[in-house]
Amino acid sequence: MDYDQTVLEMLGHLEANFSDEAYAQLAKSLGIGLATMLSRIGDHALMHTLLQEIFTAIEQQACDMHNAEHSSNQEVDAETFLRDYFQPTKTND
Repeated sequence: MDYDQTVLEMLGHLEANFSDEAYAQLAKSLGIGLATMLSRIGDHALMHTLLQEIFTAIEQQACDMHNAEHSSNQEVDAETFLRDYFQPTKTND
């Protein structure tokens, strides 16, 4: 399974069918997936360490993407971003 492609397809579906409820459901589902994956690590302290590393990486990626998207300093709300700017076919390669 190509997990990157699957997530991009889910984001594309969200873009095409945007609602606050759908946005919340996708965030919840992705969070449950990460929590489930991490809960299978036998060493509890290691699980917390990896969780912090994942959150740090997510935060950095979100900041980088946000800065790139808003380099013109133009404010865009989440719905407008997903409808008008989000392009799920883009990758960060």
